[in-house]
Amino acid sequence: MFRLFFFESGSVLALSLLLIVRRYRSPEFWLLLLACGLGVILFTHDVFLSITYEMESWNPENLPGNWQRYRTIRIEANHTRTAAATISFLCSLLAFTLANSKDNPG
Repeated sequence: MFRLFFFESGSVLALSLLLIVRRYRSPEFWLLLLACGLGVILFTHDVFLSITYEMESWNPENLPGNWQRYRTIRIEANHTRTAAATISFLCSLLAFTLANSKDNPG
């Protein structure tokens, strides 16, 4: 259930991409593709979750000697994930704006 809700925003972007696949030569298609690839899903899955899984396996009463290093890496990864989500959102917003302006000129 966690993965379904956590990655739901990417599913919506992927569905949007499928709906405009006939416009594969248009800027909005490529902006949506960028939003899907750059977004939270790829970064979270490949970077953030691996660090989180490592930290969750620790015994809270017996932390490893380098726990502060992992905490710092996780905090930096969270900042990067937030930036990726913001860029993803802006790309998808621009893509939908471009698509709407072409469908409704004037």
